[in-house]
Amino acid sequence: MIDRSIERAYDNAQARVREHYDGAASAFLCVRCGETACRWALDHRAPNATLDHLGRRYSEEPHWYFPLCDRCEKLYAAMGPTAGPIFKRVSTFDVLPEPDWFTDTFAHSDDSSLLGTTGYNAYRVWSDAAGLSPSEVWSRKTFYARVANRGIARRKTNNGVVLLRLKLISN
Repeated sequence: MIDRSIERAYDNAQARVREHYDGAASAFLCVRCGETACRWALDHRAPNATLDHLGRRYSEEPHWYFPLCDRCEKLYAAMGPTAGPIFKRVSTFDVLPEPDWFTDTFAHSDDSSLLGTTGYNAYRVWSDAAGLSPSEVWSRKTFYARVANRGIARRKTNNGVVLLRLKLISN
């Protein structure tokens, strides 16, 4: 029988990383390509890295992690320890901007709903008007996560994703 603390070690390490950097990797840019990150990657050079019961590497020290997008993380994992020169580890990361995109474009409304694509397109119009560079514009997945952080529920329907209790502010 596996000790429960060993089972949770990897998840606990990931939670410490999110706490250390004050958020999920999706709030940061990939340190290699500048796209929206989706994972915290462990530096292959991390001392004291340990394997959990499933063979996943983790470290108790959160500063050995850095944000990567899915594509770069797969490349980094495939390259193994030889990836060092290509992937420079940085101590600080660029946080994606969180200006007043929500209140400029949307409002809470208990009796309204909005198609997810309509909401995302409105966000893209706002991001173009705000002059964000392509690497600063959120993916649809990140947009949905940010909307959820504002208390908006999302439901999958036959017509796609619907955002509940949300309405567009007329421009």
